[in-house]
Amino acid sequence: MFPVATDETRYYFRLPTDFGRGGVVVLNNIVVKQVSKDIWDGGHSKLLDFDVILESGNHVLEVWGSEGCCDGKVSWQFRTESTEWMQWTT
Repeated sequence: MFPVATDETRYYFRLPTDFGRGGVVVLNNIVVKQVSKDIWDGGHSKLLDFDVILESGNHVLEVWGSEGCCDGKVSWQFRTESTEWMQWTT
């Protein structure tokens, strides 16, 4: 969950993952990206990246995927039009 302070703020998300069996991105209970093939590309995949315009308030971002082996650490990034890329790691 993350807050948005100003209406009509564009958010950009970079979501490189290691989902060998595909994955899905859900924002506020709406599927915004879905891939049913191997997502890897050496940790640089752009298959789940997206941008969206959000209204003020709290928003819920969910990223789901399946991996047959060796699921590892991932680092995702986000930014708005007026900020630098910020990182969070799982």
